[in-house]
Amino acid sequence: MALPDVERTPHDSDMATITVPHIAPQVRERSESRRVDEITSMEEIPYARIYVTSILAVAALFLLGVGTPLAMYLDDFWSGMGLGGMCALWGGPSFGVMAGSARVSGYMERLEDH
Repeated sequence: MALPDVERTPHDSDMATITVPHIAPQVRERSESRRVDEITSMEEIPYARIYVTSILAVAALFLLGVGTPLAMYLDDFWSGMGLGGMCALWGGPSFGVMAGSARVSGYMERLEDH
């Protein structure tokens, strides 16, 4: 297997850039998802996606952030994860909605600036 070509950048001769064009992933944009910069009205804000992703992210954060240290402290994986799961079920939706509302408010502030 041959090594990829190394190109020297003109502005920085100490750094080398390796170009591997055949490994670069193809990025496809989903038709229903839009970037934050492309949203032009309040009706286009994806409320459901914002709240669902925020709730799931915060629940995972609670599960791992509480469950892992407790499992290590108690020397029992299931007890730690059980308490982490309880915190995820209790705090995930409530703090997730709060985080989602902050994200929606960020969308609305961007719309007001334009």
